[in-house]
Amino acid sequence: MVEAMEHSSERLHYLSLALDARLAIKALRQTLPSETTAAELRESVRAALDSLKAASRGGAVYAGLGDLEPYENFEQIYMLQEVASSVDSTSLMQQLQGLLETGKATPEAKTTALKFFAEVERRALHYYSDPSLSEQSG
Repeated sequence: MVEAMEHSSERLHYLSLALDARLAIKALRQTLPSETTAAELRESVRAALDSLKAASRGGAVYAGLGDLEPYENFEQIYMLQEVASSVDSTSLMQQLQGLLETGKATPEAKTTALKFFAEVERRALHYYSDPSLSEQSG
């Protein structure tokens, strides 16, 4: 029973991350973003960037994360770190920072962000279907 509850909360964390990634992807794909989609994109990028910066400082994955939202759960932080480690994380963070600061997506930043959020969504949904899979990958 307790194990089922633990997996249930993990599943919600993965689903939440996948849904947020989907919002970012939708906003990035729009050629003329509305104010709403631009705000959603900024929020998703800010959350991912803050979480990646916190995780890249070294030490424990969950140490010193402070008031990060919405990615405040171990599974979410770990997943972002896992995806970032599969790409050039320095370039990724620079591209995301550029999106956040300018509010306008260069073609390179847009492509990088789309790849990043698509991979986050893919892995989150994969782990959502069976949270024990994340234990095997780490």
